[in-house]
Amino acid sequence: NGAIGPFDGFRADLSSTSFEQTETVEEDDETETSEFEQDSLHLRGEFTGGFSGWQTLVGFEYRDTDLTAPHHEHEEGGHDEAYLPNTNSTQYGLFAFTERESNGWLTELAVRFDDVELEAEEEEADDDHGHEGPVSFTLTNFSAGLARKLDGNLMVGGSVASTERAPSLVELFANGEHHAVARTEIGDDELDTETSLSAELYIRKAWENSRLRVSIFNNDYSDFIYLEETDTHGEFEFVSGDAELSGYELDYQTGLMLAGRRYDASLSHSSVSGDLSDGGDLPAMPGDKIGFGIGTSFDAVNVQLNVERVADQKD
Repeated sequence: NGAIGPFDGFRADLSSTSFEQTETVEEDDETETSEFEQDSLHLRGEFTGGFSGWQTLVGFEYRDTDLTAPHHEHEEGGHDEAYLPNTNSTQYGLFAFTERESNGWLTELAVRFDDVELEAEEEEADDDHGHEGPVSFTLTNFSAGLARKLDGNLMVGGSVASTERAPSLVELFANGEHHAVARTEIGDDELDTETSLSAELYIRKAWENSRLRVSIFNNDYSDFIYLEETDTHGEFEFVSGDAELSGYELDYQTGLMLAGRRYDASLSHSSVSGDLSDGGDLPAMPGDKIGFGIGTSFDAVNVQLNVERVADQKD
């Protein structure tokens, strides 16, 4: 912390993470196991300051991830080809966020630039993975929000955003059985950047011990990436197409006094629907959700119960 040039303060975080995952499946009295190891290094720095009434954050981010994916091992010995090859991803990012409150109006602006490079260990070429060398993406994201504070602790507002997302390692390089979900997944290293133009409108209301938030949203996607079933034998391919998603969210939180003890309770409901631009259904869309939570504190111990019910997916 402390002033640095025009900024009031600086914060940096450096972390190193090592992760191992084992997936086991039993088929026809045979046990198959897949192991994944992932090591990542993450560096993030943020400068903060005020400029003519605008509270501003400017930062940078670096992330490097190595994934080691051995072949699938069989209980009797032998192996199948790995679900994923050994891969590396590197990401450099620059971002800025600023907000200002004046005469009851709250304005927010944000922008982010990323350079992403993903590369798989070279293996024998196949029809689905013909790209040689690293796959690179240059991404630009920006958003703007405007809200009005009204009497009675009421706020109404909205935001618009243009976002870009690079395909993930799985979407690009998957090429085998994914034991955790019992299906074969095939990636495509020719997938383009997924882009979205989104809009949201919301209302927020606060009382002495309660608050309510209601929002509606719409996302218009180009090259939306999703899994498409290619046959009846559990094989899926990552493909892309234009799509539109819309929905709403409601969240209510309040404090209750029961038997002389204070409890914090919450109730939520969310719904999202989506279609491809050609009129087809988007697979794996989440069902409507209803959630309830209640909790209390006993000295230094917090006890919380959360229950969520998800409706059946109809499409």
